Amino acid sequence: MDAFEIGEVLSYDSNNNPSVLSLVEEEFDGTLTFYEATITYDSEPNPTFYTLQAAGIIEVLDQTELSFSMIPDPAEIVLARMLYPLNNPNGMVIRDESGAVVVTMSINHVYNDDDYPTSSTVTIDSTDDGASAYVLTYTYR
Repeated sequence: MDAFEIGEVLSYDSNNNPSVLSLVEEEFDGTLTFYEATITYDSEPNPTFYTLQAAGIIEVLDQTELSFSMIPDPAEIVLARMLYPLNNPNGMVIRDESGAVVVTMSINHVYNDDDYPTSSTVTIDSTDDGASAYVLTYTYR
């Protein structure tokens, strides 16, 4: 499982972070496989959100409508801002159509005194690819 070609936000948490997504993976033969992802967030703000807000980008996203359909349908038009999380994700679980877990991801952030993450450890366990871990280090100017 490399990437999902199609996705839709099904619900948002109390901070308007996308929390449940419907995902579709298209195989080379055209077969579609459907998944559902649940994303959890910590209470710390996503530092890029406030940077983009200060630059006026969030205001632009609030006024930008995206349509992911060849035929415009009001139900498929989404405000771009609704796809951008306010908080930092700390976990995700992806389940297949039968409800079996196929991917789990946990993200542990270390924050500085200004509530900016200085590092994150990402652990992924996939039924296709096994387990892997990554350490991200952030620097700010």
